[in-house]
Amino acid sequence: VEVGGLDPRFGMWNPPRSKLGEVCDGQVKTFLRVAAMSPRVRIDDVEVSGEGEQRSVSFTVRNIGYLPTFFVGAAKPLSWCEGPWVEFEGEGVELVDASQSIVRLGHLQGWGRGRHDGGSAIYFQRSAGSVSEKRVTVSVRGKGLLKLRVKAPRIGEIAKAIEIA
Repeated sequence: VEVGGLDPRFGMWNPPRSKLGEVCDGQVKTFLRVAAMSPRVRIDDVEVSGEGEQRSVSFTVRNIGYLPTFFVGAAKPLSWCEGPWVEFEGEGVELVDASQSIVRLGHLQGWGRGRHDGGSAIYFQRSAGSVSEKRVTVSVRGKGLLKLRVKAPRIGEIAKAIEIA
């Protein structure tokens, strides 16, 4: 008979104390591997064109991570799993079309195709197209800074400031 009763924290809920370090090391390695596969969104290929009062600003939003911005297929159709969007804010610059202050991008695939997509055969390579990136173009007026933020619940937020001269 054990005095005070059985302690279920070790041997039932958790591994025995002698194995706890080994199990924790394995868990950490697994979580770090999953984190390394997470979506990584960035803003590239910024171009400012045009002369005079009105300018055109273009940029590409890319997911260079392995996983898509929805992480797993089961999450994609869920209402709370929104795809990325871009928000604009100007200092001395304003959008010509105010309705473009938020541009919805939709989900971006990562470069990984998964284990069971049927595309692993080297003799039958097919492209999925540009599903990992979206090109955005807006027209602006004025001179100053155009700040843009790419946001989504599952990827967080990245920001970039573009000088409009």
